[in-house]
Amino acid sequence: MIFNHLMEVYLMIWLSAALHELAHYFVAKMIKLEVLSVHIGDELFSVHIGKVYISFMLRICSCVEFYADEMKEKSRWQRAVFFLSGPAMNLMISAIAAPFSSNLYMKYLLWINLLLFAVNAFPWILKQNDMGKARLYLKK
Repeated sequence: MIFNHLMEVYLMIWLSAALHELAHYFVAKMIKLEVLSVHIGDELFSVHIGKVYISFMLRICSCVEFYADEMKEKSRWQRAVFFLSGPAMNLMISAIAAPFSSNLYMKYLLWINLLLFAVNAFPWILKQNDMGKARLYLKK
């Protein structure tokens, strides 16, 4: 029973991280940024589908890889939208889950995504998060 509950929470974390990275991927496609690969989870034990590497061994290593020189050629607005898309996705998931937070799993989903938003939106929490990288690319 406890194992099933933990697995359900783990899948919510994995799905939230996957949606976060896919938001970056789709914005990259919209701004015509060539994506080298999308990593969701640990690269070591992953399934490779096109440019996407999927693993259920989740560490804090999910990312969208691109050419740095190509990113620098994009406008400041396009770069900002790219880096904000992942945290924005987590904020949207939180907003969808909030009205249903009387349900235990929706409450977990709400807090998981608020935590992912905070970790990625505030560069003083982690230096290699979305906004930490955005600070490097938004300088001109």
